[in-house]
Amino acid sequence: MTLTMYDKVELDDKAGVSYTADGYLKAMPRICRTGIQIYSGEECGIVDKQVVRVYRDPDEVFKTDTVRGYTHLPLTDDHPPEMVTPKNWRQYAVGDTGDEVLRDGDTARVPMMLRDAGVIALYRAGTKRELSVGYACDLDFTPGKTADGQEYDARQINIRPNHLAIVVAARGGPRLNIGDNIGDDHMNTTLQKILVDGIQCEMTDTAAAIVNKTITGLQATIDRLKADAKKRDDDDEDEKKKCDAQIATLDAKVKTQDAQIATLTKQLSDSKLTPAQLDALVKDRTDVFAKAQKVMGDRFDITGKSVEDIRRAVVDKSLGDTAKGWNDEQVKISFDTLTANIKIDNRTGTVDHAIRVFSGKPGPGYGYHGDSNGDPQAQAYDAYCNDLSNAWMRPEDRPKQ
Repeated sequence: MTLTMYDKVELDDKAGVSYTADGYLKAMPRICRTGIQIYSGEECGIVDKQVVRVYRDPDEVFKTDTVRGYTHLPLTDDHPPEMVTPKNWRQYAVGDTGDEVLRDGDTARVPMMLRDAGVIALYRAGTKRELSVGYACDLDFTPGKTADGQEYDARQINIRPNHLAIVVAARGGPRLNIGDNIGDDHMNTTLQKILVDGIQCEMTDTAAAIVNKTITGLQATIDRLKADAKKRDDDDEDEKKKCDAQIATLDAKVKTQDAQIATLTKQLSDSKLTPAQLDALVKDRTDVFAKAQKVMGDRFDITGKSVEDIRRAVVDKSLGDTAKGWNDEQVKISFDTLTANIKIDNRTGTVDHAIRVFSGKPGPGYGYHGDSNGDPQAQAYDAYCNDLSNAWMRPEDRPKQ
């Protein structure tokens, strides 16, 4: 990025200020220096940065082409609104620099001749004592550190001096001023102007260095806090996404469990038997058992057997391998066919008695639950009645005989 910038200096005592016989002011002042100088972001063409620390590298300040540019510069009263050219030189020039450049530490000295009576009078009055080089340069916005560890945001390269202005306060600091070894009318103290929070402030070199260092430290702190805040926001967002995912998973599980509960509740409701259904099941089991006894014999044990198991036992005994692999419906048809001619003896009220046994109301004349008086026939019948009364229960829940 190519910009027009201004580097201010002051006329110091070593400048050797004197006056010619014709009244011109001549001197050998420092007109530029190396190091870091503070510019506003607007001056550097950056809108999102308030303060820019610009480094003037010694290799650039004392480069051969740059040094040649310090000679024969027009002197101006403050900076003109445009660069000085042959077209406007007569309008702005109040003097000029010579052709000898001397390096003085981190500064460069150049002979100058101030010819304008009005500007000379301002110098004598102490109003204007400092110098500022107006120049074009390229800014390399690559941040870095100087050899002594100072951080900077950009570096000046390809410096092209245009004019030397006499000003009230120089950006380079009070070292860059017009000197006076006569001692009759120079200012006792020269202050540096720096930009603090957008406001130009006057202060000494030492104070300016402290303020600049403080500003840099504060900016670094602000940048760090912004980075920390962004990281916290990012972490919070990630944590929120994880929580949302966990909540969604739990919601899905709850919905699944609700569906399972609803299904099981319906199944349980559908599995409940009415008294009429229960009586029908008891009667069916009693009839099947009575017919099975005719085929299997009185010692046929139905303990733990379902109606389907009893039918299959009868069919297997009668048909053998022929019935192997038959389903329950086939077995029922075969059982009904095999026992179609078997008559159940109802003289003892077998079916009715079984229903009464299941309901806990056995008929008279029969031993029941140990009331058999040692009669083997009554004991067998007791076992039979017990089996019928417990047939509706799961095998593991039935009482032991």
